[in-house]
This record gives sequence, structure tokens and C-alpha cells, in this order.
Amino acid sequence: WMDSDDEASGSEEEEQEEAPPKEEKKQSNRKEDSDVDERRRETSDSEEVAQSVPNCAAEVQSLGQMMRLMESWQRERGRILRLPMAELSQVCQACARVKYFDSQSFADIIAAVKVHLRSYVQLKADDVGGVLSGLAAVNAYDKEVFDLAASAMNRTAGHLQRPARKVILDAFQKVNHRSNSLREMSEHEAKARYEERCSEVAASWQRPGSTSTTWRGFG
Repeated sequence: WMDSDDEASGSEEEEQEEAPPKEEKKQSNRKEDSDVDERRRETSDSEEVAQSVPNCAAEVQSLGQMMRLMESWQRERGRILRLPMAELSQVCQACARVKYFDSQSFADIIAAVKVHLRSYVQLKADDVGGVLSGLAAVNAYDKEVFDLAASAMNRTAGHLQRPARKVILDAFQKVNHRSNSLREMSEHEAKARYEERCSEVAASWQRPGSTSTTWRGFG
């Protein structure tokens, strides 16, 4: 009977020793539950941000955001048609950025762009370039838009800054649109490239250790 008492006391001691792991398991479970809740909150917050409608096209960073923005504008009759050229440029750039195309939306965008290009108001070359490059990027080419843009920009070809001029000419090249109105603009760009190349060559000759090709005559 003494052995049975020893065995009973031994089993009680084993149960007491096994108790701490159960408590640790509970704490581990509570921690896991807390981590799961935290991940759910983070997921919910990110989904809420992703599903929100951007205030403007410049804020668009995903295809879903672009779709929600255009859907909200389509619900406002004539909203796209009333956009200024600067915002139309942002819209076209956003569409190119997230690879968005919708025939109904672009019909309104192109119609609005034509109104601005036909007007006698001087447009910013950066805005025109943003529209053309965006349309070219999503294959939303419209011949009349590019013709009107060429005529509008040709009137100020000599005053265009090179970055904007290059964007415009690259857009025309991308859609393979040819226009006589681009001749002067193309000539200015060719001249700028030539001068840039000459400057690079001159700078390379002035670097330390470069070999001069200037003939100095006989000593």
C-alpha cells in the first residue's frame, strides 16, 4: 500500500508540474488572438483607404481608385466636359499610370480636350503634353485631337521649353501621327539636340586627363 501512496503522490506532482505549460498555452493563444485582431484591423483600414474615392486624378495610384473616380464623375452629368485642361492632363496621366481605359469616359475626355484646343486661350505646353502622352499610352488615339494640338503648339513652337516639346513630339511619334504643323517644333528640337551634343563633347575635352585634339603648330 505504500507503493500505491507513492504512486498517487507522484502522479499529483506530475500534474502540478504539467500545469504551467497549460497556462503558457493560454497566454500564447491570447497573444495569437490579439495578433489576428490586429491584422484584421490593419486589413480593414487598408481596404477602407483603397475603396475611398480620390479627390482628384493626381491622387490616383491604383486601377480601382481610377474606376471609382470615373464612376463618381459619370454620375455628375457633364462633370468631365467641364474640366479645365490642367485637370484633363492629370486624368490622362492617371489613366496611363494605372492602365485604365473606358470608352464612355474617354469619349467625354476627348470631347473636353477638343473644346480647349479649339479655343483661342493660350494653353500650357505641359498640359497639352500630358494629355497627348496619356492618350498615346492607353491607345486612345484621336486624329483630330492630335491635329488640333499640333496647330495650337506650332503657334508657340519657338517659346516651348524643351522638356514639354520633347513629350509632345514623343507622343506624336508613338501614335505615328504626322503633321506639317510639327515642322517648326521638330526643327527646334533637332537644334536643341545638336547643341546639347556639342556641349557634351566640349565638356569631355575639358575633363582632366583628356587628350586635346587642338593642333598647336611646331615648337
